[in-house]
Amino acid sequence: TAIAANTADITNLGNTINSISTGGGIKYFHANSTAADSSATGTDSVAIGPVSTATGTNAIAAGVNSSASNANASAIGSGAVASALDATAMGYISKASGQYSTAVGANANATATSSTAIGQNAFATGFQATALGVGANAAAQNAIALGAGSAASNVGDVALGSGSVTAAAVGTAGTTIGGVAYNFAGTTPASTVSIGTVGAERTITNVAAGRLSNSSTDAINGSQLFATNQQVTQNTTAIAANTADITNLGNTINSISTG
Repeated sequence: TAIAANTADITNLGNTINSISTGGGIKYFHANSTAADSSATGTDSVAIGPVSTATGTNAIAAGVNSSASNANASAIGSGAVASALDATAMGYISKASGQYSTAVGANANATATSSTAIGQNAFATGFQATALGVGANAAAQNAIALGAGSAASNVGDVALGSGSVTAAAVGTAGTTIGGVAYNFAGTTPASTVSIGTVGAERTITNVAAGRLSNSSTDAINGSQLFATNQQVTQNTTAIAANTADITNLGNTINSISTG
């Protein structure tokens, strides 16, 4: 009886193994491929999917041809590659090759230390750079590109909105008005913020009134400029009245001198 029971158990086990090997899989977990097996050679690593490889300690590779090759790296998706310490790549052929970098989305690339690229074809190639949106590109240290097709290409630059592109920051030391020279504050900008590009500019609305002083670097809104224009208009009117008075006075003097 015991032998018969063991024989039945062995038969059932064989059927189960055959089912798994032919695509039946374990309940709630299935694979369908004729490609080479996965490989998890890193300590405590996990590899799931055909030809997936997890070679780093604590690494996780999930998806056909995915690769997690450094400690604590995670590669999830077909062709995803996480090759640096603590790097995370999620999405088809996404790549995270900078330490602590994160790439999420099809062909997203985060190549610098602590960089973040989120979105299809997003690229973050500068140290601590962030690219968010389809085709967004943050190509310099601490640069931020936010929006589809946005590009921040200088250190510390910020590109806000779809299609926004930054250029090198330009300082303005001062200006001369009516023969009087004025010096400005904030004359050496470290970087720039762009909310559009040439031919596709944007207005900025809902801006609070900024401080007015010779040392202020606040933004100024339309109401403040309106107040200035009102005063200029009053001055222009007063100057015109004074000019008329001076003319009349001159005429009076001339009349006295000739009379």
